[in-house]
Amino acid sequence: MRRSLYELYTLLICLGSLIGLVATLCWLLYGVLAWSDPELTVVGSYAYADHRTNEQFWESRSRRHGQQKDDPVKPSEAEITRKRLASYESLLEGERRLGKMITIMNGFGFVLSSVLFTIHWRLAKRARAMVSEPESAQSR
Repeated sequence: MRRSLYELYTLLICLGSLIGLVATLCWLLYGVLAWSDPELTVVGSYAYADHRTNEQFWESRSRRHGQQKDDPVKPSEAEITRKRLASYESLLEGERRLGKMITIMNGFGFVLSSVLFTIHWRLAKRARAMVSEPESAQSR
């Protein structure tokens, strides 16, 4: 069966849009997961590790601000805990926001890839029908 360049073009666009569909679907699921349960997606970050205990939190704050001439006075455990939990909640809120943004962006990408695939698949079917019609007329 001989294929026209037009049919090959449409099938190539279909292949590209299928690859786009799979990629956007994966990122879409990741975005929904980050949005719904941000603790699962933030696990690998250093920020998450710095918020596990008061000691790790205090050390990370000291490192981040650099060593001062006079060592800063360490606040009480209750104060460190309050700051750590507030900082952790801020970290989770940022992850939720990132999840929403990823979900929206990849939702658009998924819709766009779906539309491209549908249009070009129909065009490929028409091109295939046009190529096969002359062949069937010649064989008669």
